[in-house]
Amino acid sequence: MAGARALLEHGLSGLALFDLIISEKSEGIEELKNDFPDRKILLKIVDVTDAEGVNEAVEATAKELGSG
Repeated sequence: MAGARALLEHGLSGLALFDLIISEKSEGIEELKNDFPDRKILLKIVDVTDAEGVNEAVEATAKELGSG
């Protein structure tokens, strides 16, 4: 979470976190959302060993964050 926090502290307006198991209820994610309520923080369940799944998640994230 330290890397995500640093990016948000330096002005990143949108962030996507990819992992196999991820929950909005995790302490680190709740803290980020509370500390940066004006930022868009997305959570994506993705198996990084599945190239097609990663590509799909990246494309969906780009649309949700308004890029690409």
